[in-house]
Amino acid sequence: MRSSTLLPALLLLAACAEPSSTPDTAADSSATASGPPGTDIHLFRLTDSGPEHVAHVTDRDGYDNQPFFTPDGTSLLFTSDRAGNMDTWSYRLSDGSVEQVTSTEEGEYSPTVLPDDSGWFSVIRMDLEGVQELWRYPLAGTSAPSRVAVIDRVGYHTWVGNDRVLFFRLGSPATLQLVAEESADTTVIAGRVGRSLHRIPGQDASSYVVTLEDDSREIRRY
Repeated sequence: MRSSTLLPALLLLAACAEPSSTPDTAADSSATASGPPGTDIHLFRLTDSGPEHVAHVTDRDGYDNQPFFTPDGTSLLFTSDRAGNMDTWSYRLSDGSVEQVTSTEEGEYSPTVLPDDSGWFSVIRMDLEGVQELWRYPLAGTSAPSRVAVIDRVGYHTWVGNDRVLFFRLGSPATLQLVAEESADTTVIAGRVGRSLHRIPGQDASSYVVTLEDDSREIRRY
């Protein structure tokens, strides 16, 4: 679940249409040639009696996943494949309207609004050679996208403060690493890490999951 401090009562779920071991992010070594499975996004409200279904954000064949609430609480961004390529789309909570945000030859995954209120969001961008990097795109307007940091093999990410990023780096084994904007210097934070990385509301901190030696899991804060 990803939520902003302005939306304490909303829960967003991305549900797979069929079981699959394919991760719901940019492709890694386990991805299949046919691409990720079809998924849909549902919006729920949390109540004292349990979750209450609010809307089908998407209800179609194809891949719709990785939702992220905008900080102003009006919309959510998500990744969608509607023309043979992964792009970023937005869903307006007030009227259910859907709008395309990016339309590129490359694929964009895991849209994440930057925490500095600059009007930009970051994505995992897969280029035409299959290289996965971290880029920023404007939420509106015609400003050109740019690379956040000089890193590759990025699987998942979250911001710590306004100028550092924790990211899941694909590899054997995969590791959790930290990088500053515009930098190529990374620091390994943890091994045996999971894919769930989230900014903690109200703190310059993020949470992540590690698997311990006894195969139990632990949520940690950086």
